[in-house]
Amino acid sequence: MRGRGNGLDAESFKPLTDLDPEAADVMLDALRDAGVAAYVSTLEPREPDEEPEQIERLWVDAAATSRARAILRSLTEPSSPRARAKEPTAGPADIPSVEPPRAQSAEPASNDAEAPAERPGDDEVWAQIVASFDNEVADPVPRWPVAEDLGGERSGPEGPADGSFKVGLPAAAGPRDYSLAPPGPPVINELDEDPDEHFVPPPPPPLPKTDAATKIAWIALVGGPLYLLVSVLLGRAVGPWTSFAAFAAFTGGFVALVARMRRDRDEDDPDDGAVV
Repeated sequence: MRGRGNGLDAESFKPLTDLDPEAADVMLDALRDAGVAAYVSTLEPREPDEEPEQIERLWVDAAATSRARAILRSLTEPSSPRARAKEPTAGPADIPSVEPPRAQSAEPASNDAEAPAERPGDDEVWAQIVASFDNEVADPVPRWPVAEDLGGERSGPEGPADGSFKVGLPAAAGPRDYSLAPPGPPVINELDEDPDEHFVPPPPPPLPKTDAATKIAWIALVGGPLYLLVSVLLGRAVGPWTSFAAFAAFTGGFVALVARMRRDRDEDDPDDGAVV
């Protein structure tokens, strides 16, 4: 969660270090004077039952990380004006508190209960900040499931040193207790030679024989209009009797062909359905 900032904004931020609230305020003021955007966020406990630590994470502009580190180093020097301003001039309650590293104490527990623990001074606090500056910042929330974490060393699959692998049956096989069948003719050739699968169309039926009356009717039907057409194309004069004869031949041939059409249906059959 984003906390308080120094009034400047940037496109992206990068974590720099962890500080106590008072030291974080000093760093925010210094970064604001240098024109570097920054803000602090409170670290959430890793476990739900754990009490939150009084430590804040400092986030700075990703494009000005080197400048922020230089400012942090300058503030840790004893000759720095801000470091001198943070010297203890008041009581112990005004000194910023940072959780010291946990170490085993050789003194008995009774001595710890009698004498209260002394809070470290500013120089000690800044020395701890500088010492933990190069350490990697652990994310409070993992970025991926713990089951997907890989170990430091990964052992490769067993195989030759050159990285090649052999895939297939083992080279040494046992004796064969069966015999292979002799190869037979291809099935495709047998299918091609089957005479039953080849279709041979039957011969066409013979043309029906035409009688003389039908031939004369066709000649009259075609000859009358054809004579008139040829006479017009050749520019010959056609008399009225010739035109009447050509028209009569066409009409007579047409009527004769219609009258001689075959009727396969029985006249006495009452069924008027379609005849195939």
